[in-house]
Amino acid sequence: SEQSRFFKIVGMTASPGSDLEKIREVCTSLFIEDIEIRTDDDSDVKPYIRGINLSWVYIDLPDNFAKAKGFLDKSYKSKIDKIKEKGFLQGRTASDLSKRDILGLQAELRQELSKGNKQFEVMQAISLAAEAIKVEHAIELLETQDVFALKNYLDKLYKESIHTSIKASKNLFLDPFFKSAKHLVEMIYESGEKHPKLEKIKDLVTKLKKDNPGSKILVFTQYRDSVSRIAEELKEIAKVKEFYGQAKKDGRGLSQKEQKDILSLFSEMQFDVLVSTSVAEEGLDIPMVDYVIFYEPVPSAIRHIQRRGRTGRHDSGKVFILVTRNTRDERYRWSAHHKEKRMYRVLDGLKASLSKLNLGENSTPNRHEHKTLQDYSSGKPEDINNTGREIKIIVDNREKGSQVIKELLSMPDVVLNLATLEVGDFILSDEVCIEFKTKSDFVDSLIDKRIFEQAKALRAGYSSPVIMVQGTEDIFSVRNINQNAIRGFISSLCTDFKIPMIFTATPKESASYIYLIARREQAERKRSVSLHQKKPKNLWEIQEYIVSSIPWVGPALSRPLLEHFGSIKELANAQIDDLIKLENIGPEKAKSIFDVLNSEYKTEISKNKRQ
Repeated sequence: SEQSRFFKIVGMTASPGSDLEKIREVCTSLFIEDIEIRTDDDSDVKPYIRGINLSWVYIDLPDNFAKAKGFLDKSYKSKIDKIKEKGFLQGRTASDLSKRDILGLQAELRQELSKGNKQFEVMQAISLAAEAIKVEHAIELLETQDVFALKNYLDKLYKESIHTSIKASKNLFLDPFFKSAKHLVEMIYESGEKHPKLEKIKDLVTKLKKDNPGSKILVFTQYRDSVSRIAEELKEIAKVKEFYGQAKKDGRGLSQKEQKDILSLFSEMQFDVLVSTSVAEEGLDIPMVDYVIFYEPVPSAIRHIQRRGRTGRHDSGKVFILVTRNTRDERYRWSAHHKEKRMYRVLDGLKASLSKLNLGENSTPNRHEHKTLQDYSSGKPEDINNTGREIKIIVDNREKGSQVIKELLSMPDVVLNLATLEVGDFILSDEVCIEFKTKSDFVDSLIDKRIFEQAKALRAGYSSPVIMVQGTEDIFSVRNINQNAIRGFISSLCTDFKIPMIFTATPKESASYIYLIARREQAERKRSVSLHQKKPKNLWEIQEYIVSSIPWVGPALSRPLLEHFGSIKELANAQIDDLIKLENIGPEKAKSIFDVLNSEYKTEISKNKRQ
C-alpha cells in the first residue's frame, strides 16, 4: 500500500470452515471481492502435488492388556450408571459418551451449583463425572500408548488419593474394578511386557532404514511420556532426538532456540529420526521428511492432514499409522476419515454457495470508512470521518488477532499502535492501563496466582489500572473452584490492590469500554499516552529504557540483550550474527536492531542541511 494507491489484498487459508455468515463477515472486513477454492484434484494444483502412500498398520492388544482394559471399562461404566441414577445423562450409554460429553455435563452441573442448587445429587454427580474422566484417560493410555505411561498416570492418581483432598482420586481407589486394573498394570510393568506398538515401530524403522539408507523419519505421538519411551526404543537402531513444546512439564520443555537447533540438526542429517508431540504438526519449519509414522491415529481431520503433509512435498512420501484393533484407535481412524470427506463436501458446496454471495461494490464497505492493517503498524491512519481528536491506544502484540481489536479498528477516530508491553494489554493514557482476560483465562490466573503478580505490576506502573474480564459463561462454573475462593480473589484485587474490575459479555462491549475510557482520558482530561509506564530512576533502568525503545525489542528483550553484551556501546557494535545467537532473536529481528543502531540518521530536514 506504500507503493501503490490501488493495492490488492490476497488472503489464503487451508480451511475456510463451513459457516457462510462467518465467511461473509471475513470477506467484508478484508474487502474481498472474489473467492477461489482449490483442492488436490484441480488441474492447476495437481502437477505440484506429490503422491503420499498411506498405510494402516494393525496391531492386536495382548491378553493381559485386554484384561486390564476390561477392568477399567467396568469401572467407567459403573461411574456412568451412578450418574444416570442421579437423574443425569438419561438415554445415554457408557459406550456412546465421549470425554467432551462428560466435560460438558461437569460444566452444566457446576453452573447449577453457582445458581445455588446444592442438592446432594448434583455434587455427587460432579465427583462421579471427574472419576469417569480419569478412568477414561487411563483406558486411552492403555489402548493407544503403553503400560509405562499408564503406570505413571495411576501412580500420580494414587499419590493424589493419599496426599490431597481430591475426592475423585480417593474414590477411585475404593472401586474394586479400578484397584484390580492397577494391580494388573503393575504386574505387566514388572514383567517387562510392552505395548506391541513399540516393537512394531522398532521393526518398521529398521526396515525403512535398511530399504532407504539416509532417509529421514518423523514419528508423531500424543504424549510426552510416549515421546521418551519411543525414543528410548529407537536409539538402539537409529540416531534419535525428542521434540516437544516449550511448556515445562515434569521439568521438561524445549526453548524456542533449542527447538530451532534440533530442527537445524535434523535438516543437516545429524540424526535420522525425530520423535515429536503435536507441536511439530504446524507452525514450525520442519524439514522435508521421507517417512511419517503416527504412533496413534488422531480424530481431527485437520491434524491428520497436517501430520500427513510433513512428507510428500518435493517427492513422493510414505505415511504409516499404527492402529490397535478393537480400541479407540479404530474409532479415531474412521472419525478423521469421515471428517476429511465431510470437509471436501463442504468445500464443494461452498463453491456453489459463495458464487451467490454479493461481494461487489454494494456489499463491500467504503474503503474510507474503515482503517486498514497499515494503520496498525504505522500509527498514521487517514483522518477520515474523525470525530475530533484522535484517540490513541497502545496494544500488546499478543492481542493483535483478537476480536476486540477488530471492533476498535471499526471506530473512526481510534489509532492503534502495536507494541511489546511488559505490563497490561491496553494502554489508554499515562495513568490508565487495562489487563484484559477472558473468564477462563482469569480463573486460570487465579489458580496459579499469576493475576496477583500482574496486579502488583499494574499498580506499580499506573495510578488507575483496570482489569477487564470478558465472557458470557458463569465465572463460578468455568473451573472446579470454590465460589467463595473466587469471590475472595476478586475482593482482594478490588480492595488490597485497589484495582477496579469491569466484566463484559462480548468483544464489542469490551471495545466500547476501552474506547470510552481512552476518550475520557485523552480528549477530556488531556492526558498523554506513553509506552513507558514509569520513569527509570537507576542507571540500569535508564539503560533498559533506552534499549527497550528499539523496534522489535521492548521491555521483554532489553534485559537479556544488556546482560549478554554488557553495555549499550557493545550492543551498538554487535553484528547481525552476534544478535542471532540470543534466544527469541531471529534473522529479521536481528537485522532490524542492527539497522536502527547503525544506519545513518536521515530526515528531509537533515538532508537539506547537508546539501
